[in-house]
Amino acid sequence: MRVWIVLSLLLLSGCQHYQAQPLVTNPVYAALVVPVASISGQVLPSHSVVPGTPLTLTELELLAVSHNPQLLVLRANAGVQEAQLVDAGLLPDPVLSGNRDHPYSGPDQLNAWSSNLSMDLGALLQHAHKHRAMLALNHQIHLDLLWQEWLILAQVRSLAYRIQGDSDKLKLARERLVLLKPLADNLNRALQHGNIDKIVQQPSQLAVEDTEQQIHNLTLSRLQDEQALHALLDLPPQLSLSLAALPTLVDLSVPTTPDFRHRPDMLALQAGYASADEHLRIAILGQFPDINLGINNGSDTTGTHTVGLSFQLPLPVFNGNRGHIAIAHATRDSLQQEYQERLTQAQREVDNLRSRVALLRIQITHVQHDLEIEMQGQKSWAQALASHQIDLMTYTMLMNACLQKRMDLQQVQQSLDDQQLALMSLLGIVPSWEYSPHA
Repeated sequence: MRVWIVLSLLLLSGCQHYQAQPLVTNPVYAALVVPVASISGQVLPSHSVVPGTPLTLTELELLAVSHNPQLLVLRANAGVQEAQLVDAGLLPDPVLSGNRDHPYSGPDQLNAWSSNLSMDLGALLQHAHKHRAMLALNHQIHLDLLWQEWLILAQVRSLAYRIQGDSDKLKLARERLVLLKPLADNLNRALQHGNIDKIVQQPSQLAVEDTEQQIHNLTLSRLQDEQALHALLDLPPQLSLSLAALPTLVDLSVPTTPDFRHRPDMLALQAGYASADEHLRIAILGQFPDINLGINNGSDTTGTHTVGLSFQLPLPVFNGNRGHIAIAHATRDSLQQEYQERLTQAQREVDNLRSRVALLRIQITHVQHDLEIEMQGQKSWAQALASHQIDLMTYTMLMNACLQKRMDLQQVQQSLDDQQLALMSLLGIVPSWEYSPHA
């Protein structure tokens, strides 16, 4: 009896104990501090961000990867996967069973007892494959997490460049409003005095109203992008962020047939396929009888002691694990097809983006050429207005056309930046400014 008590205490000493962890009921926002972390395979030191100072693109990326709520949830799920990997690496426990019989009639007065120590040999045969399958699945989880980090960084870059582009267009729109307002005010006064009719005055007034609406739309667009950036960084909405000057995107040299196999999502699919292949091996091993071997020891009511072996051998007559084998085959085939389709889709997206980038570059060249021609006449237009060779309406129309070209150029450049950033994400290109403050 003392042996059983000691054995029970030893087993209980290695057990885990329950500890409550209540849910948080109030919103919790991240602080402007990046802790020590490993981001995309690079170990980075902690980095503090001072509120009110312009943030560089690298600082935005570090904040996003460290604080993004979606990534925090995925990392927690990766922790669950780590625990499952530990579980898969453990050998199956042996099973100890026993019984005791007390005679209450008959000539024999001794208690009968028996004990059995058994082990599932089938689980031992499958253990190595299960561990390799879980290793591959764990690798897939972390690669999927890396890909999500990659996508979050792409969103941060895109939002940052859109915010900068909207700010630049806002400056041009306000400059345009300053240009158009004097002419509209003069024509309004002339209309009130009866010197001109409504047909002459209305175009300038409509131009001012259109510009004011454009300023409103750009302000709203920038606000929405700033709110989206706050959400990615998990920062309070009332916290104002200002951006430092963004790096200029260089033209990408895209190969005709890029190699996407090094992309995190493709590597994750490869790991998932390896895990499915191991599961197929496990299913094939499962069609063989699952032998459970044990050692028996006992004594009957006459005091005769016995020792022997026992085994359990299922007969694969009706099942034979054929269903699990079929499922494992179908799963592996599905992952193979998904991998091939992902490669094809990636190539198609890169081809589409490459053609758009080429077209936008041609458009930028044309707009720049036209703008240079019009910019050359600005000084002569001002001199002509000062010498009364042209009137205010003519001068305003000429300057407005020049401003419109500048806004067109800004819009095309912003579209080109969007396509370039999308290409960088698809090709798995890490920008040259990435993590430069910590190099």
